[in-house]
Amino acid sequence: MKLYTMMLQLLNAAATDTSSVAETVSEGMGWHPEKALETLDNMGIGMLVIFVIIGVIIIATMLVNKIFSKK
Repeated sequence: MKLYTMMLQLLNAAATDTSSVAETVSEGMGWHPEKALETLDNMGIGMLVIFVIIGVIIIATMLVNKIFSKK
């Protein structure tokens, strides 16, 4: 959600003034090692979701293959 609001601020700033863009970027973006655990949690959830979706696609492909095979 914070990324979404930051992107909106950047878009609004880009439409009005270029100096505001530099200020917005310097406030929110950068290297924040203290946020590493939160980032790892989010990446882990994302990777789990990708793994589950790939599994569903594989299972669906196997089912379609069994249903329509000519054996």
